[in-house]
Amino acid sequence: MKNFRKKQNGFSVVEIIAVCAVVGVIGLFSVVLFRHHKTSSNAQTTPTTAGSGVKPESTSTQPAQTAEQYLVVKDWGMQFPLSDVIKDAYYSSAKSGTGDDGKPNTIWLGLTSLNNNGCDVSAAGPTSTNNPVGSIIRVLPSERDPVTNKLYTEQNPGGVTVGKYYYVYSPWDNSCASKTSLQAVNSAFVTSVKNISAK
Repeated sequence: MKNFRKKQNGFSVVEIIAVCAVVGVIGLFSVVLFRHHKTSSNAQTTPTTAGSGVKPESTSTQPAQTAEQYLVVKDWGMQFPLSDVIKDAYYSSAKSGTGDDGKPNTIWLGLTSLNNNGCDVSAAGPTSTNNPVGSIIRVLPSERDPVTNKLYTEQNPGGVTVGKYYYVYSPWDNSCASKTSLQAVNSAFVTSVKNISAK
């Protein structure tokens, strides 16, 4: 008598268990990736600006970073970063001479917080009663001061050359604030000029 085995169709129990294990591993891997992605995207969420009425989704113990402020000098197409000491800076180019390109070679700087103390740079530029805190000179590195005949780069060291022009801060001698305050302001403007960039 012959034993006939029936041909078995479908999957065996071992094959089904193997397939379930592979699907389980893939599912577990997907959950881990999803959680990691969600955690990293929450950490990268930037806080909203004050007054927007929307609270950030996650809180952080790190202080919020404020956007850097600039004094944009449209006459030159340049911008100067402003620290907290000079954050209210403004300028006027009235009564300035002109450079080789017809643009002003000097801007007069003021701080709105010192306007009432006599360091007001009006739209008309410096006057006998209103003096700037200081000025920024923009000249070619080869230019000389017409009075002293010295190169501006030698006479006013500490500036920076950007493109083909030399920029340097020059403080004014005035009494619109204490010497300590004015020293801090002058130091902040010197640093600002050294970090000038094109707008």
